[in-house]
Amino acid sequence: MNLASKLHYEKHLNEKIEMLFIQKLIYDESANGRSRYKYICKCDCGTVKTIPCWYILVKHLKSCGCLQYATKINHNANVGKRFGSLLILAVKRLKLNNDVQRKLYYECECNCGNIRFYQAHLVIKGDFKSCGCKQMAETLDRMKSHIGKKFGRLTITNTSHYPDEKYTYNRHTFTCKCDCGNVIELPVSRLLYSKDIKSTCGQCFKNNKSYTGYSELLEYCKSINIKLVSEYTTKSYPKVNKETGLTSTVYNKYQFLCLKCNRKFVKTLAPSSLLVCPYCRDRFASNSEELIAKFLSALSISHQSDMILSDDNYQTRVEIDFNIPSHNIGIELHGLKVHATYGDSTYVPWYVKSKYPKYHLNKLNSAKNNNIDLLQFWNSEVLQKLDIVKSIIRNRLKMTKYSEYARNCYVNVIDSYISDQFISKHHIQGTVHGDSVRLGLFYKKTNNLISVMTFGKSRYSVHEYEMFRFVSYINCRIVGGASKLFKFFIRNYNPKSIITYSDRRLFDNGKLYSVLGFKFDHISPPNYWYFKKHMYETSVKLFHRTTFQKHKLSKLLRTFDSDKTEVENMEENNYLRVYDCGNKVYLWRK
Repeated sequence: MNLASKLHYEKHLNEKIEMLFIQKLIYDESANGRSRYKYICKCDCGTVKTIPCWYILVKHLKSCGCLQYATKINHNANVGKRFGSLLILAVKRLKLNNDVQRKLYYECECNCGNIRFYQAHLVIKGDFKSCGCKQMAETLDRMKSHIGKKFGRLTITNTSHYPDEKYTYNRHTFTCKCDCGNVIELPVSRLLYSKDIKSTCGQCFKNNKSYTGYSELLEYCKSINIKLVSEYTTKSYPKVNKETGLTSTVYNKYQFLCLKCNRKFVKTLAPSSLLVCPYCRDRFASNSEELIAKFLSALSISHQSDMILSDDNYQTRVEIDFNIPSHNIGIELHGLKVHATYGDSTYVPWYVKSKYPKYHLNKLNSAKNNNIDLLQFWNSEVLQKLDIVKSIIRNRLKMTKYSEYARNCYVNVIDSYISDQFISKHHIQGTVHGDSVRLGLFYKKTNNLISVMTFGKSRYSVHEYEMFRFVSYINCRIVGGASKLFKFFIRNYNPKSIITYSDRRLFDNGKLYSVLGFKFDHISPPNYWYFKKHMYETSVKLFHRTTFQKHKLSKLLRTFDSDKTEVENMEENNYLRVYDCGNKVYLWRK
């Protein structure tokens, strides 16, 4: 029994969590992993049951099962009762909302007169207290409170609600009047949550230079050390395609002079363009770039945006966001949506081009040809795991804050709870399900956990074990730490063969595995990952392609068509793909 885990679980004794009162903690040696620690709990329905601790603390189990399976509740007795604003009319077993099997539903009438079906246990728990009419009324009142407010050049005159609109963010809109007199309708999110404080109708830049738009442009250029060189006449003009008869908007190109590097460049002033110098990058195209730039500046690391020759024929040149010649290191930051590969262009904005599957691999190979050790981060990693990203960069620059020797540490087996917590906090790829051996490296003076290495049954090969993760405390280098953990595993578990994978996007050199005695086997092709198109990069999550294999989709997606491919089904459910750089595969044999 691990003392740290025992103390952690004992803190919750005699607590009531949802419907479960925790009475006692027991340790079951016959169980696997985290399920060895169990609580004896008494449910509100009267049932006394033994439940693994992590089911309650991590998976947030709320009852002994009486709510989910409805085994202890007389649902017919609830007919005629009211839960919040919902009156129970009947109890029925139905298949609704893509249910795989029939489930127990309440037919409910709301105070407003609407009749809806809700799962019985969700009504009892209080997840549904009305049909949504109260929340909708509050939302509409909140939208109306903005009438008369001004955002940039736009004054809100009215608000509308379209309940049948496909995308939720388009259901609430504002009708706005621009200072130029033009009236337009915009989604609420466009004004309330956009960082563009100079909102306009997009058509009010007139030919007259005395118009406010021209003077504001000059002021903006002045603030970022850029000078407008060519004449500013009009923002855009319509162009008619003679073959199709369709009208499109074409944006004029203007020439600018960067007063910082004294170089000229050409830019459009389209809504999707960003007015920055492409040479010295006085300002940055994204929040993630600005964060990394400030971090490098704090380390006194000089960097520049650079273009290098492409390794393949798909591109002429390849961009490096942060080229650091003094260390032969490059850093690239990729926005998920603009670096996605997709099959149907209707699922992305017109100005975003689909990236071919080897796009990021080509960046890696092109950088190698120029003697640049390239790190490629997703913007979501920078925004969600900035401390880990900084630690990786520091390590590559050989500027890690702290250092310790493995001889001052000892190895111990740790449970899954402690391992998962440590890896989630310190490893950029997070945890791996299926690890059966979890080894921790502890500092002797303080008994603090400073490094973790995990193993389990090989997922994709016939080898006996796979080394899943090795990670040290962020901003900390443990000299000999990996070797000490690996030797402990060899000595105590006597494996015949071990396989491991190195993500080329971030860890292409593979020096660690050579030190541990692994032999390079082969390079796997780029993998793709799915993400939700409409989620912000501050919260979006990447899913490995194996999560959404076609035979699993009918149970995972809201809409599924067996005649369509995996990618077509995923895109129809608002998922896009991004490709990585593949993996280097290493083998260890006894």
